Amino acid sequence: MTGLALALLIATAFLGAILGVLYFQRVRRARLVNLHLILALVSTALVAWLFYTAPARGAWPLGLLAFATAAGYAAFRYVRPRQVSEWVLAAHVMVGLAGILTFLSWMRPG
Repeated sequence: MTGLALALLIATAFLGAILGVLYFQRVRRARLVNLHLILALVSTALVAWLFYTAPARGAWPLGLLAFATAAGYAAFRYVRPRQVSEWVLAAHVMVGLAGILTFLSWMRPG
């Protein structure tokens, strides 16, 4: 199951990178944004389930991924003005990448 979670996280990050390029080109694709959100929610739920069933080894990856998902959702739906939402979006990207990297560290046995 950790392999599936990692694949979903990588797919989410890849789609997020595509959306980032489109954002800088000032192109909005609502369906891709929705797909990115769905992938993020599914992968975060799978990571939560893995943490629930695994022996306690810390929950940093889950916390980071949950924060990144919430920040990404809120970046353009609740935060105004645009300049502030861009900072929230930048935090979403950095925290999401940190969550993926800490999940990779958590996956490693030992």
